[in-house]
Amino acid sequence: SDPSGGVALAERLIEDADRGDSSAARLMNELLRLLAPSTLGPRGEQGWIEPDVPVWLRGDERWLDLCVRVRADPTFGEAARQVLRYQPRERVERALAREPASPSSPPASLRPAKPWLQRYLAGEHEVVWQELAELGPIAEPAIREEGERVAEETMRRAAAAIRELVRRLGALGYPLRPQPEADTEIDKRIRDLEAVAGGLVPISIAAFWRIAGGIDLAPIEDAAWPDWLPTEQRWQEKLDPLVVDSLRDAWHSVDEWQEDRAENLAEVVGPLEVAIAPDRFHKVNVSGGPPYAVRLPDASADPPIRWLEEGPRFVPYLRRAVTGGGFAGIPPGARPTAAWAGALAQLTRDLPSF
Repeated sequence: SDPSGGVALAERLIEDADRGDSSAARLMNELLRLLAPSTLGPRGEQGWIEPDVPVWLRGDERWLDLCVRVRADPTFGEAARQVLRYQPRERVERALAREPASPSSPPASLRPAKPWLQRYLAGEHEVVWQELAELGPIAEPAIREEGERVAEETMRRAAAAIRELVRRLGALGYPLRPQPEADTEIDKRIRDLEAVAGGLVPISIAAFWRIAGGIDLAPIEDAAWPDWLPTEQRWQEKLDPLVVDSLRDAWHSVDEWQEDRAENLAEVVGPLEVAIAPDRFHKVNVSGGPPYAVRLPDASADPPIRWLEEGPRFVPYLRRAVTGGGFAGIPPGARPTAAWAGALAQLTRDLPSF
């Protein structure tokens, strides 16, 4: 409750978080959430956990300067942008104008491409994707072309495995929804997405959309479940059935982002996040959190999935779901029901590996 020392405390928390202190990161996020309204009334009236926060923010411009500085930070950006969203536009614009210019980076030397496809075809599936992901943003055309070849082969195999999984799940009585239809405009849709985002779509998710399209293994609401599936809510919430929305179905999040950008400063709205699936709770009709998403633009080979615990990258998550019989959340070796192991063996026997 001491506003005079608040900014200094926040600076220390950020420094400690940058050194790997998870407690400092958690406290800093709690502090940032305190600086944004906790409730909004029907006419836009703002409610605050600490009623004096608006006075603090008006009295010390350093709060907005700090939020501007961390607005793109992967740990604090979301909460910082919420603070900026509910401040007067002219104050945010002044804080943005005060922000020091970022130093220009020297041009990176071009990295050579490696025979990743050859190694992938030889069975080094996980290692190849790990190496491609560790490259970060890929600017080199030769590397991007090789990565795209690996992704095309990967998604052909993944699509075949998913199609067979859908067939086997249906045979075992799983309450399947209708699957997404093929998108004949997918190449144009990806180009449109890159134009909106202002940059590239990650190689892996673009290949998935082109080749597999989409997959929806969330069970039909209120349908009967076969006895090999768990009935306890704690296990149902762990299942995390594989869902990846087709780009056509995911486009609503692009429209919402564009509408937000039309009404607010781009720095407040933040980067585009394309929602690709409900979270594991909503998939089984339980109230949960934000949808799994991919942040764009992203020139990497394989993006982390936003809002998913531990932030796995797309290909390892897809692999985990397929080897889990269509369910990404049940740990290997777990037995949520007596019949689980037998059903899992039937579902996954001789599926294509990727």
